[in-house]
Amino acid sequence: KLPEDLQYMTYLKEWHIHGTRIPEIPTYIEAFVDLQVLDVPKNGLTKLPPEIGKLINLKELNVNYNKLLSIPPELGECENLERLEMTANRNLAELPFE
Repeated sequence: KLPEDLQYMTYLKEWHIHGTRIPEIPTYIEAFVDLQVLDVPKNGLTKLPPEIGKLINLKELNVNYNKLLSIPPELGECENLERLEMTANRNLAELPFE
């Protein structure tokens, strides 16, 4: 589980959370509007919250080596996204983007 105080650090521009086995990214991520890098490989993520679409400044998303089953269509709202890494999410069958 992520530390409770993390939700108050909305000024952060980067999250690097590797190998913690967190099952999900908390929905309060939507408050991190300045976040540019979300680097969460090798955890136990099975889904991304729809609130991820609120990260308008997100440039890089790394969800390699998780257990993602799906990707929320709201990720398409991250218009500044330049790099998306999703390697080794074996149960991820399709992407919702047009």
